[in-house]
Amino acid sequence: MARGVAEGFTATLKAAQEAATNTPYIRTVINAVDYSSKLLFLEHHEEAYRDYATLDFRNDDRAFDALDLRGRELEIGYGHTTGAGNEYCSTATLWVKSQHIISVEGLVVCRLYCEGMWTYLREQ
Repeated sequence: MARGVAEGFTATLKAAQEAATNTPYIRTVINAVDYSSKLLFLEHHEEAYRDYATLDFRNDDRAFDALDLRGRELEIGYGHTTGAGNEYCSTATLWVKSQHIISVEGLVVCRLYCEGMWTYLREQ
């Protein structure tokens, strides 16, 4: 079971961070659908008044082809796999600005570019 920031920074998450070996966990949820298992690449920047991220998801099953995720909320959480399950702390919400299906030899990915609240409001 995954635990988020709403439940607080748990002792098991702290212990996993301090352990000599650990397994990192990145949670990616778009409009309440968890796509964490499909994540291939993440570049996430958190700056004052300008948050943005580029994410690549596996699309071998072509599940993203029929989805239009532009304008949807994206939640990213960083944490670790612990004895109590995957635990994470969430970051500020981002919104999907663009979506592209990219095909390279042997791989099909869905690339999302997302921006934070200040950029989203500036464009509204």
